[in-house]
Amino acid sequence: MLQEKRTLTDTRGLLVVGCPRSGTTLLQSLLACSPDVVTFRETRLFTSVLALRKGFFIPSRSPANEAKRFLAENDLDASAPLPSGGHLFPTARAAWMLGVLDLAAEQRGGGVWLEKTPRHLLYVPLILRAAQKRGQRIDVVHLVRDGVSTAASLVQASKLSAKTWRQAYSAEQALARWQRDLKISRDYIGQDGHHFACYEDLVDAPETAILALAKRLDLSLNEEDLKQRQEKATQVIRPDEKWKALNTGAIQKTSRTKEHLSAEQLAGLEKAIDRSDYELIRKAAAS
Repeated sequence: MLQEKRTLTDTRGLLVVGCPRSGTTLLQSLLACSPDVVTFRETRLFTSVLALRKGFFIPSRSPANEAKRFLAENDLDASAPLPSGGHLFPTARAAWMLGVLDLAAEQRGGGVWLEKTPRHLLYVPLILRAAQKRGQRIDVVHLVRDGVSTAASLVQASKLSAKTWRQAYSAEQALARWQRDLKISRDYIGQDGHHFACYEDLVDAPETAILALAKRLDLSLNEEDLKQRQEKATQVIRPDEKWKALNTGAIQKTSRTKEHLSAEQLAGLEKAIDRSDYELIRKAAAS
């Protein structure tokens, strides 16, 4: 008789990933309305302790210091005992960071933590290997948004805070980033534990889109819960993320693309864009 695999942790994890400026903060604030979920300001936990160089993960900053930073930034007890175990190798280091997220969820009194860092899209295979090592269930939610709007928003945001962004994006660089990130998400279509959402659906019909996604994620969520969205958005925005101020108000249905780029730049993006991956992911989100 086969024995059931022992679960090392009862805490579930949700990762929200995608190209930056695709609406991941909006999605985070909607999912955070579930009474099952606890979430935090953008953690950057894995990117902070594991540098990605030419496809290889290289240990960088002190995990303990980054864990304490994360806890303090989220008004949690940074003096609490941190997880045991080593973190010399990348998978072990990622597993240790998952333990830090479990600790944060325990302090918040939740059984499902939600971590939102768009760049963690590049770290998904490593994080899932680490979760398997711990016997932990983690679902990954990939969010997509039309490339022209995403590129325009990325150009604007990277201008507003050079300290936060690695570079000031040109329109062409922003579109190339979008195409690259969509290709990564596209390759997860059909894989267990990977779910897809579309920003335009969240804006046009937020209740319908998020309730359907919550059902796929086995989360409790109803229309009454969603009344907390603006409050949740305020809680997850970092002080240095001033470009996200609109997320704390009513959901904006009007695109600001034309405010961020010239007509010539927009025409250039429309000429260069390939929406085939975007359309594939939209279909996956609707299925």
